Parts: sequence; structure tokens; C-alpha cells
Amino acid sequence: MPISSGARTRRLFVIVRAAGRVAVRTLVIALALIASYLGLALAGSLLPANNDWVEPRQGVQIFVYSNGIHTGIVVPTVNDVQDWRTVVKAEHLPNPRYGASDHLLFGWGERNFYLKTPTWSDLRISIVAKSLLFSRHTLLHVDYVHDPAPGPDMRPVVISKAQYGRLVQQIEGFFRLDEKGRTQPVKGYGPADIFYESNGHYNLLQTCNNWTGAQLRSIGVRVGIWTPFSVSVMWWFTDPSGTTR
Repeated sequence: MPISSGARTRRLFVIVRAAGRVAVRTLVIALALIASYLGLALAGSLLPANNDWVEPRQGVQIFVYSNGIHTGIVVPTVNDVQDWRTVVKAEHLPNPRYGASDHLLFGWGERNFYLKTPTWSDLRISIVAKSLLFSRHTLLHVDYVHDPAPGPDMRPVVISKAQYGRLVQQIEGFFRLDEKGRTQPVKGYGPADIFYESNGHYNLLQTCNNWTGAQLRSIGVRVGIWTPFSVSVMWWFTDPSGTTR
């Protein structure tokens, strides 16, 4: 028996209404998850680890750097604790003369994201989603920096030599070595930077910025207990231009 046009209309209405309910529920769940993540990020950013830490008057000066999205740690290329030239070698650079720089900026992140977004104009939602949900590989990013100038995006911090020694060991542990025990360089963005194959997995909880925070937390520096965003890290360190947390 043929279905009347009225019955077809009612059936279509039921299907559309059901699809609408599913879409609304999905949206509500997604918004709730996003709100929960942001709430936890705020709490983790504001609650301190190592709250009793006091910056020493003497020691090793490092810098905490941010480009607004990514953060990293700037360390001396050579001092009496570590000579990074034995690990991060000038010949790995397209232009080895930049190896004479007196500081190195270390950052860590998802391999696919790093290599496919040399500029922010290259950023795609698909790249972000794959990096956050399906990451299997990570990279260390090393920039050669000469005479870093303290400023809002380059905040100086003094740590003890013992703390710096532990920081060095931690960063070295993120280099994924080949079967002969050598670091594995990957072409960078320009003449003064280089990537290295790294250990660790990138995800919603372990972001590039939480990596920075984790290295500092582990050596006893006061910083948030979870720092998924750049502001989560930078908020804890004095801006030499005069703004403090």
C-alpha cells in the first residue's frame, strides 16, 4: 500500500527531530568537555608546585621564552656544568656559523605539527586534531640564540648549578638516539635552528607548554602544577619590563 504524502512528511519530521536531538546532545557534550578542560587548565596554571622555592642570588641564568603559542627554555651553550656542543652540533645546521651562538632554545612538541606548520598560515584543524589525538612521534626543537635580551617574551630565571645539572640531564633524556647512540637531526625552518627526533608522546595533557613547565617543576622551580598553555608558564616569571605576576 503506497505511503501517503502526509505519512512521508511525518516520518521525515521524526527523523529530522531525532537528528537534531543527537546534534544538540553532541554539542552540549563537546562544550562541557571544552569547559572542563579549560577549567582544569586554569586551576593547574594557578596552583603552584614548589611554592616555597626562592630564586638564588647566584647560579646559572636561564630564560623562559614564549612566542605566544609555544614556550621553551633558553640555556647557555657552554658553561662549567654542560657543553651542549657535544650534543647539538654545529654541523647539523644548514649554516654552521650559527653554532657560535652563546645560547640555545629548547622546545618540544608533536612531530607532524612542527614539520607541517613552519608558519602559522600553514596551520590546519586537521593537523591540530591529528597532533592531539593520534600523535606517535615527537621532536625537540633547538634554536641558536645569541645574546638573548630579557623582555616580556624572554624572562630570565636564576637556578642553582645543581638544578641546572638536573635540567641538563632531563633535556638530554628527550633526545631519541639511533642504534649507535647518536642524536638524529631533522631539518629545521631556517639557517639557525634544527629538530631532533625525541622521546615522549604529545597529547591534550602533555602539550609543548606543559613540557616546559614539567622540566622546571622537576628541578624545584615554582610554576603551575599543569601548564598546557603558554600563559600558564609565563605567568610565573617576572617580566623585566616591569609587569610581574
